[in-house]
Amino acid sequence: MFKFFSKWFVKKQGITESSKLSKKQKIELYNNMMSYAISVIELSDDDYLDGVIPKRHPIFDVIKLIGLRLQSNYLSNLLYTDKRLPDIDPWRVFFKFSEKVNDGKEVYDFLEKIEQDFIVDLAKDLVLPWPWSFKRQIMSIARIGTGRSWGEWDEDNLNHNLELWLPMRIGFVRGGNHSISSGVLQGEGKLSAKSVYDVSKLYDYIYTDGAYFYRKIDNSIISETLSVEFAVIFEVGRIISEKGIK
Repeated sequence: MFKFFSKWFVKKQGITESSKLSKKQKIELYNNMMSYAISVIELSDDDYLDGVIPKRHPIFDVIKLIGLRLQSNYLSNLLYTDKRLPDIDPWRVFFKFSEKVNDGKEVYDFLEKIEQDFIVDLAKDLVLPWPWSFKRQIMSIARIGTGRSWGEWDEDNLNHNLELWLPMRIGFVRGGNHSISSGVLQGEGKLSAKSVYDVSKLYDYIYTDGAYFYRKIDNSIISETLSVEFAVIFEVGRIISEKGIK
């Protein structure tokens, strides 16, 4: 499935503004964002040594912060235009799954499907809905919620379909975009991930400098980054994986 979609739906143009930057600008932005994320991790490490162990590691707040601009752009898009934005899919923010990585294997060969239940918190995790219908978005916002006609936000097992990417905890929405958008806006609601993929194995073969993704084996270019923000999130995921942050 990954191979099919990556060949037919990936676009060269990224879906974040940073895709339009020059190589130098991308690298500078990447370094600044990575410095920010690493500083948060280092301070958290210091607190851990002092016996302060948070229930939720602050690096996941940083990941959400980095992804907020893309999330906000999609949530607010229908206020400004009737043009539908591209679906938010992993290959539109990272790289094509059909790219060769090592020994003839492609990116999708290294995505590990996790058979474990994960609960995603719409108020805390980076969840990326892409509402496309003016009418449906209005109805969801107006009618979903405590004291509203459709009642408080609740998971709909038939409609909601969320794909979770680890170790970064990014929720890619496969179904239920409008009601999930309402939950994100209200800052409430939890739902179970229908599918979970861990990309940690890719870190042995791929790295980025913010401008391009490279193969570790020979430093050859896999692709230009489609989003500096998600290049940062990719590398922050490496630190999460190496440190065993849960």
